[in-house]
Amino acid sequence: MCNENILEELYYGNINPSAKCFVSDSRYAKFMKIISDNEEKLTTFLNGISAAEEERHLLSQLLNAQNEILLFSEQERFMEAFSWERT
Repeated sequence: MCNENILEELYYGNINPSAKCFVSDSRYAKFMKIISDNEEKLTTFLNGISAAEEERHLLSQLLNAQNEILLFSEQERFMEAFSWERT
């Protein structure tokens, strides 16, 4: 695939450089499941408490901030992969 095709595929969203494929019984999958399960449990718990609006907001902010950090880190690694010092 030539560079123009790769850039075109990226532009149209056909290539997602941050997409992560993983084996379902890997360590990565194990920790992703823990995160997902605990997020769901906390959200369900907080939704059951009518006076927990601030806590729901805090949880949402925490999760959003973590996602932003992950996206930033992935972007940095992606960009670093294409830059190198020429000697």
